[in-house]
Amino acid sequence: FCVLGLSLLAECHAAHSLPYPEMGGLAFGPRGRDLIAVMLVLSQFSFCVSGHVLVARSLREVFRSYNMYAPTAAFYFGQVLVFIPLGWIRRIEKMKVTNVLGDIIVVGGLAIVVLAAFCKIGASGVAESSVAYAPRWTSFIGTSVYSFEGIGVAIPIREAMRHSETFDVVMGGSVAMVAVIIASVGLAGYLAWGASVNPVVLNELPAGVGRTTLVVVYAVAVACVYPLTIFPTYNIMEQRIFKQRFSQRRKWLKNLFRTSVTFGGVTLAFVFGEQVELFVSYVGCIFAIPLALLVPPLLHKNLFPGQAAWRTNTLLLFGSVATVACLIQNLATTFG
Repeated sequence: FCVLGLSLLAECHAAHSLPYPEMGGLAFGPRGRDLIAVMLVLSQFSFCVSGHVLVARSLREVFRSYNMYAPTAAFYFGQVLVFIPLGWIRRIEKMKVTNVLGDIIVVGGLAIVVLAAFCKIGASGVAESSVAYAPRWTSFIGTSVYSFEGIGVAIPIREAMRHSETFDVVMGGSVAMVAVIIASVGLAGYLAWGASVNPVVLNELPAGVGRTTLVVVYAVAVACVYPLTIFPTYNIMEQRIFKQRFSQRRKWLKNLFRTSVTFGGVTLAFVFGEQVELFVSYVGCIFAIPLALLVPPLLHKNLFPGQAAWRTNTLLLFGSVATVACLIQNLATTFG
């Protein structure tokens, strides 16, 4: 369904070469433009928040495995020394090398996690707490869409492609590969460590040099993809805040603004770090599902009346049901 949403959005962008929010403005007016802009800003910002949590919790566990203790805040706010300069990168073309490096690291790390899970299953069998069905499974809808959404960077990537006409093929293949990887890693980890598996699965690996190395490398991977992930947040907000002509003063005001956004993201990660699973699910159902499954078919219906009715209606139905079911379950988990 996320592939279908990306495909519909790409068709809209091929006909109207505009950023995502501006296409919303073309279809629905200023309110539509502003609503899409707000959802994009907050969704991409939230993705970065979850990355800060991953880095902080992983590094904290590594330090503790060596009987080295430091305040939890240090593992969060120490990240600003790395992420603030990365946030100053402005041109998406300059991010290609770091993104490829980050992807290679992520795939290699996942392979190690799967291998460790298989070794655990081989030694101890399937975890007793593993079950085929859990009553609160609907809350995972938001998390799953969160994993596949990425729609905030779809248009910038399409614009940066040398052969943008191949976007659908590249995107479809990439999402299919990611789906296989996520399903394989998730199933292996759940069967190995059961329902009590650590949200940061790296912390399930045996303590030692191997885990330490993997955690450090993963932290590097998160840093590598940070400039692209936060790019839509900066780009959309800066277009509305900094309207004066280019100057050194304007450049450094932008850097100051980006610094404050990064610091705010780290602060939010510190506050919600222990409830990261619920935080991710809320972000998924409030921002990711509408952006990936509801807005693209609505845009397509408005910009191409009467075309692709089956695709747009199917996606609208699924996205609406997914949003309501996920939100109900998250509220029940929060207040139940």
